Amino acid sequence: MKVKNATNVEKVRHLVTFMPAIVSDVKKDLKSEHLRSDQQFLKQYFAGKQRQKLTVDELVVAYSQEITEKENEGLAEFLCNRWLIKNTDLYDHFSTFLQKINPEFDDIESIDDEMAAQMVGTAEKEYGSLRTYLFAVLNSVVFSESVYADLAQRAEIDFQAASKPVQTDEVKSIEALVKKHEKELRKVTDKYEKRLLGLEKKYHQDTATLKKQVGNLQRKLSEQAASC
Repeated sequence: MKVKNATNVEKVRHLVTFMPAIVSDVKKDLKSEHLRSDQQFLKQYFAGKQRQKLTVDELVVAYSQEITEKENEGLAEFLCNRWLIKNTDLYDHFSTFLQKINPEFDDIESIDDEMAAQMVGTAEKEYGSLRTYLFAVLNSVVFSESVYADLAQRAEIDFQAASKPVQTDEVKSIEALVKKHEKELRKVTDKYEKRLLGLEKKYHQDTATLKKQVGNLQRKLSEQAASC
C-alpha cells in the first residue's frame, strides 16, 4: 500500500491485524462519542448491550467489519484521527525530522532510508515499534517499502508480546515481587513514621523549653521594672 494517497479505509484495512491496539487506545472516544451519536450503528452491532460495558474485542469486530467490509470512510477517518490525537507525542518526534526535509510536510514525496532509519530508530527506542509503525501508516509518512516492511515485522513482534497471556509462573513471580516491595515499603514507612514521631516530640520539647525561657525573661523584666 502506498500511504501517500491512501484513504483512511485503506489504512485501517492494512492495519487490521493491529486493530486491538488501535481500538484499545481510543475505546473511550468510540463509546462516549461515536456510539452515543450513532444509534443505528449501536443497534446494528450491539443490540441489547450497554455501550460503556462493551469490551475491546467486541469493538474490534464491529469497527473492523464496518470499515474494511462496508468501507465506511467517515468512521475510518474518525478512528484514525482519534488515534493520532492520542499519540501527539509521536507527531512531535517525527515533525522534528520532517522539518529538516521540508516544513510543508504534505509536499514531501519520499524520505531517504538513512533519514528514515534515524526517525524510526529513535522513535522505536522511546515509543516502541508498534506505536511507531501505526503512527507512520496513519499519518502517511512516506518511508520506502523496505523501511515499512522491516518496521512492520518489528511491530508484529511487539504486538504479539503485548498480547501474550502472562503464564502462571510469571504471575507468581510478580506477586512475590509485589509482596517483597510492600514489605520493604512498610519498613520504610515505619522508619519514617518513627522519625516523624521523634521530630514531633522534639518540637514539643523545644517549644516547652522556649516557653519557659520566655516566661523567665518576662519575670526578670518585670522585676527590673519594679525595682526602678
